[in-house]
Amino acid sequence: MGIRESVKLLVDGKVVGEGRATSSDPQPFRFTVDLDAKEAHKIQIHYDNDSVVNGQDRNLYVKSVSINGHTVAATDSIVTYDKGAVDGKDVVKGQEGLFWGGALNVDAPASLFQPSAEPPPAPPTGPAFYVAANGKDSWSGKLSAPNADGTDGPFASLERARDAMRDSDVDTTYVREGTYRLTKTLELTGADNGHSFRNYPGETPVLNGAEKVTNFISEGNGIYSAKLSQATDLDLTIGGVRQTLASKGIVDADNPTTTGWYFADAANGGPSGWSVRYHTGDMSSGDIIPGMKIQLMDAERLSDTLTEIAGVNDATRTITLKNGTSLPFAEGTTYKLLNNPSFVDQAGEFAWRASDKSLVFKPENPGTLAQDGVEVARLGTLIRLNGSSDVTIEGLGFTNTTTWGYAVELKGASGNSIGNNSFLNVGTAIKLTAASSNNLVGGNTLEHLAVNGIELDGRSNGNTVYANDISHVGEVRKGVAGIIGTGVDNNLIAHNDVDSSARYGISLKNWDSSNINRNNVIEYNRVTNTNLETADGGGIEVLGRSSVDTGTIIRGNWVEHVGGLATSNTDQWLTNHKGFGIYLDDMAGGVTVTGNFLKDTGLAGVHIHGGDNNLVTNNFSIIASNVEEFIRVGWAPKHGDPGLPRNNTITGNVISGILPLDDYMELLTAGNPVIDGNLVHNVPRYGDNDVTGKPLFNNPYWGDYSLQANSPALAMGIHDLDWAMIGHSGYTASDGMPHFWDA
Repeated sequence: MGIRESVKLLVDGKVVGEGRATSSDPQPFRFTVDLDAKEAHKIQIHYDNDSVVNGQDRNLYVKSVSINGHTVAATDSIVTYDKGAVDGKDVVKGQEGLFWGGALNVDAPASLFQPSAEPPPAPPTGPAFYVAANGKDSWSGKLSAPNADGTDGPFASLERARDAMRDSDVDTTYVREGTYRLTKTLELTGADNGHSFRNYPGETPVLNGAEKVTNFISEGNGIYSAKLSQATDLDLTIGGVRQTLASKGIVDADNPTTTGWYFADAANGGPSGWSVRYHTGDMSSGDIIPGMKIQLMDAERLSDTLTEIAGVNDATRTITLKNGTSLPFAEGTTYKLLNNPSFVDQAGEFAWRASDKSLVFKPENPGTLAQDGVEVARLGTLIRLNGSSDVTIEGLGFTNTTTWGYAVELKGASGNSIGNNSFLNVGTAIKLTAASSNNLVGGNTLEHLAVNGIELDGRSNGNTVYANDISHVGEVRKGVAGIIGTGVDNNLIAHNDVDSSARYGISLKNWDSSNINRNNVIEYNRVTNTNLETADGGGIEVLGRSSVDTGTIIRGNWVEHVGGLATSNTDQWLTNHKGFGIYLDDMAGGVTVTGNFLKDTGLAGVHIHGGDNNLVTNNFSIIASNVEEFIRVGWAPKHGDPGLPRNNTITGNVISGILPLDDYMELLTAGNPVIDGNLVHNVPRYGDNDVTGKPLFNNPYWGDYSLQANSPALAMGIHDLDWAMIGHSGYTASDGMPHFWDA
């Protein structure tokens, strides 16, 4: 807030209370009014002394209004902002920052004046330690709040609580509301077995790995800078929103995935990928400064390389990379030039200026910069379980970790529970590695992730990943997944909701004989809007380079809208390119795909790419266009004879099109799969007539494969279909889910 802003509260046009906001920290105001709880009422927060005092602009910030226990955010749809004179003439949608005098109006329905349905949660009972923002590590930690004379109370840090639990019989710490800035990772080991860190009931504490920066000065044209002791990297947020590392190209906010990129010119460096050429006029050596970065993607956009620029040669138009990549740079390669402060020209962009050790930033709303500051992620991992077991991490918030880090990491840690936490603007939210097995990871909310949501590798077996809500995956790196496993067995991935991923929704990767995945179950997940910034990907993908039968089961999942973005060798963007609903890639074998609902899945609902002994049965597919097939079976040529698909069975599936379908399958050196008993709706028997009146084709898929009224397929019936979960709330992580980590 600014200095001494005047606040008046009006209800139905009458002033019922007033006060002055005198602090830059959140300050609650409470008013009691007798009202008819059966009627709607208009509540107004009137700000009436906007001005500039000693060069400081007064602004009032309102986060939310609580009405009888019901919280209404300032940006809620029932809130408006009447700027200037409160006359209803200059009214905009609600916002937190009141930068002019006026009134924030809440058109509150009668339901908000009814008592909250849920009573406040009961405070903890039994022995426990407490951590609070107003605590002290010199206190006992056994009180949930400071005592009256300020001589005892909760701890200030999680480290102090950890050490206290190690030295006592107390095994639970409750963390109170507030933001806790961590400058080093909280390490939990075998000495912490059986211990818990939980949120205090009804409160949401947040662990923050960022440095807060407020010392900005204006450089004109909406550009601000702040001197820092340490360079920034890829991660900066303001008001909880991730900002963008400055790029030379202009990014169109309405089309961010295909703008800001440059096309390479006859890319150089061969398969090692150590250099790339640029087109004449796109850039020059003058654009390159020390510490600059480059992000590149091959034409298929299978993955991205993000590294520093080692040098540039204008004569050969060659950019040399500090680190190479395994993918060759051919025609169609795209790249971005990043982290030059002279590129900071669009709102939300930032860069590091090494010459004076300053962060350079162009905020979307300069009026909030001094108040909010920015958050520069510094810490990669907030909590690490290293060899620990029976540890519970529940109800905590995690935010602002670096792209390269894992907000919560388990290393050789088994039998732990990570549940009901929230992750926002972190690198990868949760990583299980080094044989971290039999853990429960459930009910977490993961949003705006730089890389992956949940990652398992290194023989982390027998874990249950359940009811997590994962969205906006891959906001910095692009070869990502909501949930990804490499070299893991017997894991259950169930009832997760994955939405908006740069590449995969759920992926199991087998690259070589050291990381084969066996007997994993992927069931009843809802996977939507995937493959948004890459091609050759799937909503659910299994990679099987070792050509072994893995016993993977993929059942009861809802997969909808798989995109596919690539580039051509003529520098054109290709959309809906090589996207698949369920993708059994590169010889993935021994997979059962059953009972899944597939809709608008790009090139095919299910793609078997060179794998053997797969069963695709009892699935339901709605095809969006005649480019899309239900089933695609083909050879993986680069693997030679092992890449020829064998013994695949596709039976008992139901396929429907939103327009007359020409067919429902594509077989490319498919190895004689068994395709039988599939029921297809909306397939015409004959094509349109030619000029002589003769049908252009007699559809070979008519008959046994058609749901037309006179089809003999109707007499066959549909066997063994069990889709009881499709479309039910089992796909959504919510408080209604069983909190199995408490079991």
